[in-house]
Amino acid sequence: MEPQLASLTPAPGTARHFPPVPASMRHLAVVPELTAAWEHQVVARRAEAAKIMHLLGYRDRCAAAAAGEPAVARAETERAAVRDAALVLGASERTTTILLNAAGFARQTLPRMWQAFLDGQVDLVRVRKVADAAAPELGEHCLRQLDSRAAVEAAHRGVADFQRWLTRYIAELNPEAYAADCERARQDRYVRFDHQPNGMSYLEAYLPTLEAAAIQNRLRAAARGLDSPPAHDHDRQNEAGQDQRDPGQEPTPMGSPVPMARGEAAGGDGRTLAQREADLLAVWLRDGRVYDAPVEAKIMVMVPEATLTGASDEPGVAADRSWRIPAGQARALAHNPNAAHQWYEGQVRPNRQEADYDLLTARYVGRYPPQRLRDALIFRDGVCQAPGCTISAQRCDIDHQHPNQDGGATTGSNLWALCRRHHRMKSHGLLHPSTPRSDIPTKSPPVEEPPLTPKRSGLRERRPVPPHRGPARATMTWTSTPIRILH
Repeated sequence: MEPQLASLTPAPGTARHFPPVPASMRHLAVVPELTAAWEHQVVARRAEAAKIMHLLGYRDRCAAAAAGEPAVARAETERAAVRDAALVLGASERTTTILLNAAGFARQTLPRMWQAFLDGQVDLVRVRKVADAAAPELGEHCLRQLDSRAAVEAAHRGVADFQRWLTRYIAELNPEAYAADCERARQDRYVRFDHQPNGMSYLEAYLPTLEAAAIQNRLRAAARGLDSPPAHDHDRQNEAGQDQRDPGQEPTPMGSPVPMARGEAAGGDGRTLAQREADLLAVWLRDGRVYDAPVEAKIMVMVPEATLTGASDEPGVAADRSWRIPAGQARALAHNPNAAHQWYEGQVRPNRQEADYDLLTARYVGRYPPQRLRDALIFRDGVCQAPGCTISAQRCDIDHQHPNQDGGATTGSNLWALCRRHHRMKSHGLLHPSTPRSDIPTKSPPVEEPPLTPKRSGLRERRPVPPHRGPARATMTWTSTPIRILH
């Protein structure tokens, strides 16, 4: 039966209770349409939670009715219950089994996360991510810590950002268990080909993250360097510092299926970046040559000093905070004699779970930051600084918040990473800082062993403004932590 609109509206005289708007959306709370949409989002999440509760209750009741039966009969009864639930959800029985198992685990083992789900603060997707990450090897104490932190972080982060935070936090809860899990996973590496009937095939590889990251960075840099960029990419090319070519590159042979050399066609290479990457990878794998393409594959990793010296097994973390490596792999990378290391020294900020580091205050003459400053900005920001965006800073524009032509300095405090999409929004006045930037941006309120309601300290609130016509303007807020770079 389709839900009626009346079911979303409380009875007359009934007070409506909604969880607080997440900090990343607080600047939108003055827009009536978005406020109403948030309230409906909460109602939908609560309805989803009620639906899952009913399905779990049905499965539990069927299991209790078959408790005295032989094991085979109990198993078949459970399968029948899952089949009925799958019909209700319109999903496969396998998907329904995974969903109900994750929900049942969260209900029993993650009480705060489950309560946040019932209250409409988080959705089932985030509940499943935490349940999947909560391995029994973590132990009861670590599971309680995970439950407390995840219930808060899930309510304030987008799905992709929350997954990255979860990856970092799980690795720090028990570094030894994380390293052992990484080693077990490494044994399962593979390459798989899946040929499709439309003349195309899938190439799938399960590789160690360091290797995959190097391939990814090299492929993207090579694809961008194959042809002169379009006119609107001029700033990005200069700011990204990717207009460098290796003098030792091999010339493109005649008849090579590699994309056109730089500037070969007046109109440039019309293919998308994804198409260029696919063509390059195919050529590289087929004959092992790189042709007329940059070959640098920079891997940017933050590693605690104690890990490098062997005094700690805390994992390293990628500059964009999207993946981690165990301490042993981080030490091996640091001692690799074939790697051209560039070392940056940074001081850990108070909120270490955010993997934030203080890196820079140097001022540079000119519009475009040098590579060293750009590297430090990538480490500092990690990802695009628009709320909720997880595009790696390595793929972003480096933008002056106060425009250079209007006197904005080329300094760490005036520069931030913005992906092309959000850079354009800022250029059109649809995304801007709430205050002149003087320190480091924060993606969510700082959290210590929290209650379910997060603290609001450290955030600068905007004064309410009247609703305006047109798109809502995204706004950033910052804490007051100083930054520096040590050469």
